[in-house]
Amino acid sequence: MVRSMSASPTSMARGGSFRLDFTPLGKRAALVFGGLWLLGWLIALLPPDLVPVLYPQSGGIRYPLAEWLVLHPPGGGPPMGVGFRPWQLLTGPLLFAPSAFGSYVLSAFGLGFFGHTVERFLGRRRFIELCIAAVVGSLAGAALFGWIQQPPVVHSGLWPVVLALVVVNCSLTPEASVNFFMVLPVKLRWIAMGVAFLVIGKTLGMFVPFGAAPSPGGYELGGMVIGWLFWRYRDRLDPRAIRRRRKARTLLRAVEDTVSSDDGPMWN
Repeated sequence: MVRSMSASPTSMARGGSFRLDFTPLGKRAALVFGGLWLLGWLIALLPPDLVPVLYPQSGGIRYPLAEWLVLHPPGGGPPMGVGFRPWQLLTGPLLFAPSAFGSYVLSAFGLGFFGHTVERFLGRRRFIELCIAAVVGSLAGAALFGWIQQPPVVHSGLWPVVLALVVVNCSLTPEASVNFFMVLPVKLRWIAMGVAFLVIGKTLGMFVPFGAAPSPGGYELGGMVIGWLFWRYRDRLDPRAIRRRRKARTLLRAVEDTVSSDDGPMWN
């Protein structure tokens, strides 16, 4: 249960709790991505000799269709499996690998717990724009870190979008608090910072001396950061808002020039 620390309109719009509540858009997204995962899992069970068209060859080796669809980040190191293909920029974030059922479940619950608040606060159009920005950020982060990450790691799914939704959800009312175990009150700003530090720590795990294990690298970090930045500065970058601010400044200068002109005393 979340109790508001202030009576601001933002806190009133939060809804007051972390509850599982899917919007129609969130419910459709969870069902579609779940269906795609199930389809990929069933395809992975089929033997290559039965349906060879679903197991294209690369270098004389047949790989499952999922290997061609998940994102293999471009990089300077040796490719892993089939390597990077251009269409993976679209299919990678939209599909969950057959072995990533846990990631799908967490993403679906993330949409239910955090996505509904963000969507209702921003509106459907801006919510979709935020998700697209997070996807673009995850692709940019994966491409950037792919040049230095060894061994390369494949990516799939919408987990970076969910991380962005968690941070944005907590940033809507940073002074509100949630009671862990009904005892310990924690402000939402600290939850957002904790999630951010966790993602940064996982990213640093790809570097020595922090670690050298396989890590999501910039895939999660890029999606979370770009998603939050889009929410924070989207209105300032909106061309329509820029035109309105420019017009307002022009009108303000015109008023100031008129008021400051010395035409002698004025009588009403």
